[in-house]
Amino acid sequence: MGKVLEQYYDYAKNKGAFVLRMRLSLKTGWSTARVRSLTDSKVNIKKVRDALIELLGTKDIPNFEE
Repeated sequence: MGKVLEQYYDYAKNKGAFVLRMRLSLKTGWSTARVRSLTDSKVNIKKVRDALIELLGTKDIPNFEE
């Protein structure tokens, strides 16, 4: 569970180190550990993608659902 969500959190870590991943956690309300237990529902994925788009200031975010 949460494999796609976890990939987005890893992307945030690779893109902006722990600072971006921490900001993503604050924005979504989900810690990295919590993400692992969540389902990869469309709603959860959209929440994480929208947060990344806002934090990075770009819509050029990889789609890990494919």
